[in-house]
Amino acid sequence: MHEAPDEPGHWHQPGQTLVELLRNRARDHAGETLFGFLDPDARLVESLSYASLLHRATGFARHFVSQGLSGRSALLVYPQGPEFVVAFFAANIAGVVPVPVKLPRRREGTAALRRMAADAEAAAVLAAERQRTAVAERFAAEPALAGLPVLSEQAEGEQAGAADVGVTVRPADVALLQYTSGSTSAPKGVQVTHKNLLTNSEIMREALGNSRASVEMSWLPMHHDMGLIGCVLQPLYVGFPAYFLSPAAVLQEPARWLTAISRWRATLSGGPNFGYELCVRRPPREGSEPLDLSSWQVAYNGSEPILASTIERFCDSFAAAGFTPRAFYPCYGLAEATLMVTSRHCRDDLRTIAVDGEQIARGSVARCEPGPTARRLVGSGRPRPGVRLAIADPQTGRAAGAGRVGEIWVAGPTVAAGYRNRPEDTAAKFGARLDGRPGTAFLRTGDLGFVDDGELFVVGRLHDRIVIRGRNLYPEDIETTAITACARWEATGCAVFAAGDPATGDIPGIVVAVELPRRVNGEGHRELTGRLREAIGLAHGVTVSDVVPVARWHLPRTTSGKIRRSECAGRYLSGAL
Repeated sequence: MHEAPDEPGHWHQPGQTLVELLRNRARDHAGETLFGFLDPDARLVESLSYASLLHRATGFARHFVSQGLSGRSALLVYPQGPEFVVAFFAANIAGVVPVPVKLPRRREGTAALRRMAADAEAAAVLAAERQRTAVAERFAAEPALAGLPVLSEQAEGEQAGAADVGVTVRPADVALLQYTSGSTSAPKGVQVTHKNLLTNSEIMREALGNSRASVEMSWLPMHHDMGLIGCVLQPLYVGFPAYFLSPAAVLQEPARWLTAISRWRATLSGGPNFGYELCVRRPPREGSEPLDLSSWQVAYNGSEPILASTIERFCDSFAAAGFTPRAFYPCYGLAEATLMVTSRHCRDDLRTIAVDGEQIARGSVARCEPGPTARRLVGSGRPRPGVRLAIADPQTGRAAGAGRVGEIWVAGPTVAAGYRNRPEDTAAKFGARLDGRPGTAFLRTGDLGFVDDGELFVVGRLHDRIVIRGRNLYPEDIETTAITACARWEATGCAVFAAGDPATGDIPGIVVAVELPRRVNGEGHRELTGRLREAIGLAHGVTVSDVVPVARWHLPRTTSGKIRRSECAGRYLSGAL
């Protein structure tokens, strides 16, 4: 039984650091379930109470201190599960900077991990006991990683008690080194402080309307900022339970996510747009357990372009199960700003607008009636309290002005402390000055958008933009058209990039790489290519130079599921796509 929602005006931040937050929660709600971990059938297999999390994390932290790791950083290489949560808080208790990463499957992924480890100056690797040997063997193949000790909670032995380990943790200390998703460049370590995390946690609590009566259901990877900050730290911050599914289980059978929400009466759950799209395309099997989604109050959607068509089809598909359109909750954020930047309040209505596609391509915003050449955009809400937003001309640093598309710039207490060991990148990314406001340092997000009636609308990525004969083409738009055009092939993803050389301006057209569940050859490939060229030519006025079918889930993606278009282009040019 959960407590009644907190009364407005009676909220008190439960700590100044994550360590203080956990200790206070464990003192006040010791035996209550904080985190529950589910199998693919949504059955509870393990749980952590506030007290058990503190107890286990403190025991593991004591070992870090005895090994002299305080003040150093450590890679967290874990699958979804309680071990990750314990290790993350153990690191913070010991004054170790945690670096959450995903264990790569291929050698090129291990090379990327090597670069992260070197950049972070990692002193150790933390891993689940059942994967400890596999992690050590994988790292042994990389000389730069072979010397790092691989530690697990069970292997080091439980050091009982929840006493202080003798390390002082301050609000300005780095609590998380979050590597950026790397959708347009090499990953960089964002230094997120305890103050950043707790400030953003309060922003989310207020915007989402979370209380002790909330219940979270998550399938998002814990090593990514949305999965960690939104689904692990927010429940701890507010004091409500969260339940976790394996990301792989949901990708294999998306209806598992909906079943878990229904069974555990979750009020809060979400993910990138593609998660909702998968649920529409692969609904529950006939004869499955009936769904009751009436408890789902906030269905957040972020991390990648939000499509109005996905929202509408999801609402239509699951209205009979009790899902209400008002629950849809688009938001915008990025690792460099901790997580959330803009969102609507949970009591506000969702906004979509139609704009002239040709005018957007030329940097102007013109409202229009829905139609074949119109672009439908979903609002990402307003800046949260304390967050300042500017739309700037990325070339001049001047405000873009009303009705113009520009780069989204952000300032405020949730903006992180810069990149680790990258002073030039930090100065360029975190020190932008807007003409007329020289006293404020802004974070350049690299995203393009505009503000309409106080609400942010995101249109694309600055570095992914394709410029042909003075027109700005946004890959996200063309990819949406492409996936719709080849719906009968059941495409799961798409990447659009320039066919020529942007440096010389020789861009005869675009390449469309589309993920398909089965091989397409001969006449099937010609039909697919013809369909895409016709649809894209009519909607966007651009020539498709090549169509490349790719196996399902084989387009390179970031940790948050975004397509890495620059890597796609590189692989295409080398013949490796």
